[in-house]
Amino acid sequence: MASKSKRRKTEKLDETETILLGDDLKQIKNILLDFEKINKIEELESKLKKCPRIGVTLMTVLWKCSLQNFNEKPQWLLILNNVLCVLIKIYGTMPSLCSELAEPPGNFANIAVRLLESGPKIPLDAKCEVFRLICNLATDPRCMELIAENTHLVDRIAMAIDHDVNEVAKIALQMANLLAVNKNGIKRLLLSNAGLYLGNLLHRTKEMDGTFGREMQEDVLQLICRFVRYKGTKRIGRQLAASNGVSVLLDCFLEGQCESYIVEMCYASFELREQFETPGCIRKIVETHPRPEYMLKMLLCFAQDAWGRAALRGHGALDILVDGLEKADSTQQILIVNTLRYFVHDGSGLSYLTFSTKFLDIVVDHINLYLDKNKRMCSTLLSGVGSECAAHSKIGRHKTECLCCKMMLIPLHSSNFEVLTHIMDPDASSSRKLMESSWSPSQSPPPGMRSPLMSPKRISSTSLMDECIECMERPISTNDNRNLSCFSHVVRNTELVVGELYILAWLSHSESNMKRLITSKIVSALLRYIAEAPSMVSKAPRTIRRIFRHRLAVENLSRLELHTLVIHILMTRKCGTGKRITQCSECAIRNDFGNALLEEFSSHIDAPFGLEVLKNIYKSNDEIEQMKACIATLHLVRRVDNWKRMLVTHKPVERLLAKLREILVDGNEENWQITTYCEGPTLVRQILVALSFLIPSDVLTNSLHDIWDDLSSYITREMPLSKCIVKEATLLSKKAMPTASGLPEFIKFKYGKLMEIVPKKCLCEGSEYFRGMFGNKFSEQFRDTFEFDEEEEQCPFRLFSIFLHYLSGCGKSCVRITENDIPALLKLSDRYLCTGISSKLLAYESPLRNLITGETLPNYLEVMLSTGSDTRNVLRDACISYLLRGCTEEQMFKALKVVAGNSVAVDALMEILQAFLMTYCRRRKIKYEETTTTYSCIR
Repeated sequence: MASKSKRRKTEKLDETETILLGDDLKQIKNILLDFEKINKIEELESKLKKCPRIGVTLMTVLWKCSLQNFNEKPQWLLILNNVLCVLIKIYGTMPSLCSELAEPPGNFANIAVRLLESGPKIPLDAKCEVFRLICNLATDPRCMELIAENTHLVDRIAMAIDHDVNEVAKIALQMANLLAVNKNGIKRLLLSNAGLYLGNLLHRTKEMDGTFGREMQEDVLQLICRFVRYKGTKRIGRQLAASNGVSVLLDCFLEGQCESYIVEMCYASFELREQFETPGCIRKIVETHPRPEYMLKMLLCFAQDAWGRAALRGHGALDILVDGLEKADSTQQILIVNTLRYFVHDGSGLSYLTFSTKFLDIVVDHINLYLDKNKRMCSTLLSGVGSECAAHSKIGRHKTECLCCKMMLIPLHSSNFEVLTHIMDPDASSSRKLMESSWSPSQSPPPGMRSPLMSPKRISSTSLMDECIECMERPISTNDNRNLSCFSHVVRNTELVVGELYILAWLSHSESNMKRLITSKIVSALLRYIAEAPSMVSKAPRTIRRIFRHRLAVENLSRLELHTLVIHILMTRKCGTGKRITQCSECAIRNDFGNALLEEFSSHIDAPFGLEVLKNIYKSNDEIEQMKACIATLHLVRRVDNWKRMLVTHKPVERLLAKLREILVDGNEENWQITTYCEGPTLVRQILVALSFLIPSDVLTNSLHDIWDDLSSYITREMPLSKCIVKEATLLSKKAMPTASGLPEFIKFKYGKLMEIVPKKCLCEGSEYFRGMFGNKFSEQFRDTFEFDEEEEQCPFRLFSIFLHYLSGCGKSCVRITENDIPALLKLSDRYLCTGISSKLLAYESPLRNLITGETLPNYLEVMLSTGSDTRNVLRDACISYLLRGCTEEQMFKALKVVAGNSVAVDALMEILQAFLMTYCRRRKIKYEETTTTYSCIR
């Protein structure tokens, strides 16, 4: 560039340039007039070829004109107009030549500023021509950069937008549009307060002629939209708020013109929101029917400010929002919820939402509808050492610092809650110290904490609850990769429910609102969300925690059976992994959270005031209310002295057992469907689950845990590989001669054309029944053939044949038993007194426990009641444990129908159930040596 300047200085000027740069005004004027007379592009191009630097020379003349005093030398004013006309013609016709003005010294912008700032000595027409010239030059990128960098010139362009002369305003608006092509130009315009001038021009468009005014209005709105698109939203909104064009903007918004950009400006600028409300924007939106989506977005903007929320309340917008939350589509519902979320900072608005039954019902309906379509997918429990939560590993936490990771290190057959209560805090100086007894935040803390050197008995329910909430709020922290694809899809659909739960969480902060929140519908919906939601990204667990800590509503909470809701919604939910004993990590965390909630609530019930509430329920004349009190006693009374006193005074266990027997003996299915609250579990289900809480969870788990996995390998482990006594007996029987005593050596069992021949000696050795029949003087001792009846024996001949092979001592190839054969095989062994099979199937290490599921429970329950071979109580413990806690309500009813209406069978079942309770009943807080007192109370 420097070399070019030097060459220019050494170049010889042609005649035209010499005249233009001279002082002969008449010759200058003549040359300029010659250029003005050229109308054809070809003539202009040929002229410029002769004078290639004419544009730069004319700019120099323009600079000389800006230095003149037009009052003393008026002829320079004519030359100024002529120069501007020629330059506009040259750069407007051939824009490619504009680049020469960007070369040094490139001072055309300063010349334009000097002309525009000359005041009244330069006429308005000349200034218009200057703007036209700038517009032509702005088509070149390098010239545009020089224009944008000249802040004085940008200021003049911005100010000209609000010029009284419409022609000047139009040209300035065109120039502003050219500048707004890039971010740098937009930034310069905003710094020059262009928004204020655009607003004023927008206001004046109402007074302009029809077509011209509409075109100007559209241009102004397009420029404003461009500012918004380039993230100048807040600044342009503030500048427009100070202008006179707010009313026009509001009219455009109500008509649906540029509505999205106007909403965006209002959302970012509180000044513009204030100006919009002055002409009554909220009132006009409220009065509009039907109400489009962008108007709801505008209400969301107003909800950001305290005065806006007050205005919304004053104009009745809250009623409209709540109605829309029920009837609108999903997109508008999300907008409404986001608007209502701002009212958590407004006392009056929060009270309105609290006392709006319609709003609370809609929230509950939305939660339930969401959960019906989106379920949490259970994954297999991460096993062993080395497994770690993905979320915890990302943030650098160790397994010893995370309750979720601690839980994954627990043996699979252990009880989650009881093992967790013995997990020690690795950091003795941590703020979450383990304390000997739990306490509620609504009570005074214990007078002293345990020494770090002592082994704590159990973890504080408060710290356990906080840890569970922390783990639950990390979505898919322990789920496997199978759920990652569905998780991203689910999260996109949770915004509505999460917003509503956020509002409920804020409502729960005030004790005065608790009376409205403590309802069966709300608590059930929150607990169901915690149990089933695919991701815990809301405040639902914390809301439930506040509800359970509310001591002033102990009586209402008791009558609402919050303990029953927690147990049957949160804790007895079947894990989707399909495993009978273990749970996935997510289900285990929720189970522990439910235990912590019960611990928290029991601290209120176990106090003097809570016990009085419970005693008053016992005094009710309604039998169902008394049953509810008995169930609550088993779940919530945990202090040793209170527990013993309630057992002796009110006898809750005996009452529940008596009621259970009454329902089972009746056999009427309508009585089986009795519930204690609407859409809740049946009374039978509640009684059995409540009784299960008398039994330590490790007993229930170990009763269903086995060592052997494969049934066939377990039964045939001591048998020879390939040896069939029955086949040998069939061959020998054909050659056998009659004995002297007339007694047969081989016994035939026939079923139609099928027949099995077994040595009598083997039958007598394996079965007490056959030994007694053939060993005593019965008529059957002389028979060698028996007919088999499947209906009478209640098993197929195939299984009876296997049974005969087993009695004969055959090898593994002959004794092939499936899982479905076990109930019938147990009955056969009991009927024919075959202790070898029954003792093996009912041994401690038997895989029989694995076979008891919700589908097979009726069969095994029938075996348990009809046989007497279960001397070690293996079958009893497994059946009762699964009946109390493992099965669903439908499976439980199916199993109990085995004894329904049969008083003898019911008495047998009740005797077995009572014996099971007497054997294992042990409350968590009662020492082992004190359980004898409990047993005597049950008796």
